[in-house]
Amino acid sequence: MKKNRIFRGGRENLPVTKFIRIMKLTSLLFIFALIQVSAETYSQTARLTLNMEDASLATLFEEIEKTSDFHFFYDSSSLDLSQKMTITVEDSNIETVLDKLFGESGISYEIYDRYIILKGKAGSNAKNGAAVQQQHAVSGSVTDKGKQPLPGVTVIIKGTSDGTVTDFDGNYTLNNVPENATLQFSFVGMRTQEVEVSGQNVINVRLEEETIGIEEVVAIGYGTQKKSDLTGAVAAVSGDELATSSNISVGGALQGKLSGLSIISKSGFPGSETSINIRGVGTFGSGDNRPLVVIDGIPVENGFETLNPTDIESVNVLKDASSAAIYGSRAANGVILVTTKKGTSGKAKVNINAHYGMQSPSNIIDVLSAKEFVSAIQEMAANKKAIDGGNPTTKYDGLNPADFGKGTVWSDYIYKSAPTYDVNASINGGSENMLYYMSGEFLSQDGIGINTGFKKGTLRANVQGNVSDKVTVGNNIHLAYMYTTGSSDNRYSDVIFNAPITDAYDEDGSYGEPGSLTASKNAIAEVAWRTPENNNYRVMDNFFLEMNFTDWLKFRFNGAVDMVYNEYSLFSPLYNDGGQTNSVNSLVNEREKNLMWVTDYLLYADKKFGDHTLNAMAGFSQQLISVDNLYGGVKDFVSEVDNMQVIDGGTNSVERDLSGGKSELALASYFGRINYDYKQKYLFSFNLRADGSSRFKGDNRWGVFPSFSGGWRLSEEDFFSSAIVNSLKLRASWGQLGNQSIGSWYPTIAPVAKQNVILGAGGNNQQLYSGYSQTVLGNPNLKWETTSVTNIGFDLGLYKNKIFFTADYFIKNTDGILRTMVLPLSVGMGAPNVNYAQVQNSGVDLDLTYKGQVNDFSYSIAANASFLKNQIKKLSEGIDEEVISIGSYGGVTINRVGEPISALYGYKTNGLITTPEQAQKMKDMGQGNAKVGRLAYVDANGDKKIDGDDRVILGSYIPKVTLGTTLSANWRNFDFNAVFSAVLGRKQHSPMSFQNRMPNRNMSRKWYDNRWVLGEDAEGKYPAIIQSESYEEMTDLMVSNTSFMKMRSISLGYSHTFSDFKARMYVTGENLLTVTHKDFDGFDPENGNSVGHYTNWGYDYPTAKIFIVGVNVEF
Repeated sequence: MKKNRIFRGGRENLPVTKFIRIMKLTSLLFIFALIQVSAETYSQTARLTLNMEDASLATLFEEIEKTSDFHFFYDSSSLDLSQKMTITVEDSNIETVLDKLFGESGISYEIYDRYIILKGKAGSNAKNGAAVQQQHAVSGSVTDKGKQPLPGVTVIIKGTSDGTVTDFDGNYTLNNVPENATLQFSFVGMRTQEVEVSGQNVINVRLEEETIGIEEVVAIGYGTQKKSDLTGAVAAVSGDELATSSNISVGGALQGKLSGLSIISKSGFPGSETSINIRGVGTFGSGDNRPLVVIDGIPVENGFETLNPTDIESVNVLKDASSAAIYGSRAANGVILVTTKKGTSGKAKVNINAHYGMQSPSNIIDVLSAKEFVSAIQEMAANKKAIDGGNPTTKYDGLNPADFGKGTVWSDYIYKSAPTYDVNASINGGSENMLYYMSGEFLSQDGIGINTGFKKGTLRANVQGNVSDKVTVGNNIHLAYMYTTGSSDNRYSDVIFNAPITDAYDEDGSYGEPGSLTASKNAIAEVAWRTPENNNYRVMDNFFLEMNFTDWLKFRFNGAVDMVYNEYSLFSPLYNDGGQTNSVNSLVNEREKNLMWVTDYLLYADKKFGDHTLNAMAGFSQQLISVDNLYGGVKDFVSEVDNMQVIDGGTNSVERDLSGGKSELALASYFGRINYDYKQKYLFSFNLRADGSSRFKGDNRWGVFPSFSGGWRLSEEDFFSSAIVNSLKLRASWGQLGNQSIGSWYPTIAPVAKQNVILGAGGNNQQLYSGYSQTVLGNPNLKWETTSVTNIGFDLGLYKNKIFFTADYFIKNTDGILRTMVLPLSVGMGAPNVNYAQVQNSGVDLDLTYKGQVNDFSYSIAANASFLKNQIKKLSEGIDEEVISIGSYGGVTINRVGEPISALYGYKTNGLITTPEQAQKMKDMGQGNAKVGRLAYVDANGDKKIDGDDRVILGSYIPKVTLGTTLSANWRNFDFNAVFSAVLGRKQHSPMSFQNRMPNRNMSRKWYDNRWVLGEDAEGKYPAIIQSESYEEMTDLMVSNTSFMKMRSISLGYSHTFSDFKARMYVTGENLLTVTHKDFDGFDPENGNSVGHYTNWGYDYPTAKIFIVGVNVEF
């Protein structure tokens, strides 16, 4: 028995080159955290027990692989896998097993830790026939980019299990390789490479390192930079990672993939956008918390949801001041840089992707059946009599609830399964002097709610060419059209609470009419008669010119325009059906045009002086934004045919509403950046931007925003030597950012309002005059809100960046937030705004990626976590707190120094009041609504009274923790991807479950099934249901924990290469799993990123779960 024992990581005193090769081989180990390096290898320590009789060689191999971490590599043509063998071993090492198994068979083996390479007898061939006649041996070597041999590289014949592993010197040999085979070379930390054999006998391969780590190039403001040279906090995701979703929403595709980025869906309505915050909420009142979005270097006002996600090359998020300060006054809430795809030189490549899916509601709120509805109404009356006395009556007295049966389940009629499909195609290519990328997309998404839907069409052309060896010009143009039917404000979530005793349809097919027992309307009719339409058009064009004066000095000009035109139309016809009546038909038309143009003049200098590298940029930018809007509302149409539904079709000349306006905003900016690098070890960066805004006056018009940052690549020091840590960088930064998005475009000008005044002596001499009067005092001294950010972090790469970890700690203070000045009532006008308040966001961002490979199975795990604390540091002069009524359902919030913005504020409760004596005691303490069956309020301050001073903070809508995980795997031609995200520590005002709207509206099953029934044990129960009793006072009963965990998407694909094209078929599921807090009762805890989660106001719409099948073809 011939054997060749190969140790890894042994103690022998090997030459330096041998030592390097051994260390490369150790990267095959799967280590997820730092561990003590062991001198013993797995093959020395692993023990096996086998007892198999008359088993085939193939079965024996499978058993060993199943019960251990060993994997076999062999040329199947040189082994008879059907050969029967018997073996009995107990607690033996792998050498003992193999020696006993093969004996004197002539089969030899080599062990590379977990990898076992088998070789048959010389000249033997277990297969016969024509299949072998066109096969030959292929050998070669595998090296890295430094031409150093790579031991342990997996080499397989693609689509088979035939393969081998390179030896210490990086050499390999594969016998009986088909002439038309493709060899696949893979190694942890290296980019997998495929080579067509095409009759070659020798194939040498040089593997390149994956650019997932420190050498990755990322976009920064007005340029790019290697990740290894970054000194700021920047998070990045590639376009390929975004492509795992159904391409309906760019924001949705980003969810769960970047730390520090909170992305919450506003609604499940088709085409709905997402709400995005970077590192918390930095301002309140009329301030804007949205991050700045920059597409291909152009700051835009209208976001990125019109983009085709497959056009996106990368998304980079600038989170701290040092990375975002180059955008100055626009960057206080962070910056999102979107880079679209460009052409690549070579033969044109065409890519076509199409998918079809079916949608259904992921969750529907459970309400009572008609039987339970009637029984609940009768129970309410009985409770009212037992608790308050008297003789309350209902229309249902004496009726048998069982006679009503199940009744109408309105959600079965309001929601349905609905299809969605998307088709997009692209072509890219070019030559040495010209590159092009062009694409088109059409997306159709029928809504799961009746009379709702969304369609989107886009076209893109990115072209650039070399006019000469010094001059490059290019143009990126994006055209988009979006059409939306229906409105999320159409009470889709509320109408399912309509009384279940009304029929959906009458026998003649008309909407069912409510009978004498209820005034509740027909839910279908409520939403069916109001179906607005919205058309949105967008043209975004960016022209650029680059001139290279020398190899280190260049100039760039950007000129861009972004125009969005929106049309909204709602025609309300005459109707009297289903309890709904509209006796006056009407039309509302709205038009709005948003126009933005910007020009940038940029000068770049990049120079290396020995060990010193200097990168500098200086620029000037000017931007103009204008908004034109027009509104028209008319009534009384003689005809309701489509071509009469225009403004001139309304015949009522008195009740006509016509209005419009125009606003303009101008910005001018000077900015610059200097990056310095000494020996690729010591990194420094300085940014400065001066912004002038038309929002402000005089000396306050201009703001100056600096930032400083530094980095130390500790792993590049001569004294740093580690076989585990291959990269370690420490970072620190400080800077200031501005926020000029503070509500009105004219905040320093005192507002006026239209007033109607009657003048005249009296009688027929009086006349109505219209005019304007000042209503609020102005403040010409308003200035920028300023955000100062301190960031400390490090980047750590382990095992050739197989494991990469990033951590950042930040403190973000926003100062000068606009607040209303406190004035005495005698002033007679509203108080002006002043710069005063301060808000702090502090926290930690963590990112971890791990990539591994076992034979031809590769996988990766990307996880991120963000921890945030939001608190008010200053409020208004002389004021430390303000209590604010939400406006409905008893909702109350508080702005208090030391607490989060708009914290929920109310009474904590301590169980139910179950006796008249307890009720009287609580009334005597001051709880005016105390009675049997209601909740008892907590005396929070211990003064033996229940009053407003006992109210406490009940929670905040701002999440404390956001989490995300992406799992990816590839095995041969199969690929798998799953994305998860979670939001923790979030509470919202959610009174829907405890509204008493009986007898005309239904109630939530959550309350009904857990209500206290008089005479029963009250432990852990909700309040009793009592006729006419309102529970709409701000207590912890009205606050819901809207934390959640979601499986955003899961997909499985299969790829195959044909002679002329490549194809991938895939199945995808989205929103298939949502884990919520036990207290939550609603459609989706995610929907809505504000203080309230108001399913009962109609501002909710179920999130759709989607099952998709698709195909991608490239040729």
